[in-house]
This record gives sequence, structure tokens and C-alpha cells, in this order.
Amino acid sequence: MLEHMADSPSAPAVSWNPDGLSFVIIDPDRFMRDVVPKYFQQTKFRSFTRQLNLWGFQNLHRREWMHKHFVRGKNEEMHLIRRIGGDNSPLKM
Repeated sequence: MLEHMADSPSAPAVSWNPDGLSFVIIDPDRFMRDVVPKYFQQTKFRSFTRQLNLWGFQNLHRREWMHKHFVRGKNEEMHLIRRIGGDNSPLKM
């Protein structure tokens, strides 16, 4: 998702930080309208951020999130992202 958005010629709704260790949701309304429906079932920003928490993502700042296994260019680590509690199944991308 972020790789596709980073290559988008239009102003991004979400972007990697320069270090590639976290991402920032720049425009929550646009993000929920144009990006989230392509990949997730959530329709509300609050629900989406709740899901990030359940998958172990940390909120660094207002709309900045990170997970030690969600790093730009290291897709091979994404299978290590697990839901906290519940079924503990891997993240599906």
C-alpha cells in the first residue's frame, strides 16, 4: 500500500517517513476515502487506528505509526506482524 502511494504523482494521503521506519497519514479524509477501501474493511479513521493498535503498531505522534517489522523495503519481515490477543494470525497484505 505505502509503496504504491509513495509512487503516486498526486499529493499523498499517506507516506513513509524519510528513514523508512514509520509512516504518516497526511490526509485522514483522503486516506479513508481513496486508500483504505482498497486494502481494508474499515470505514472510519478511528476504527482503522484501533486496528493498527491491535496489530502491534505504535503511535509515535498524532498520525505517525511504526512497527518493528513494517519497514520500507523489507517486505520479507511483514509476516512477523501478529495480531495482539485474538487468533494471533499473521498480517495479510
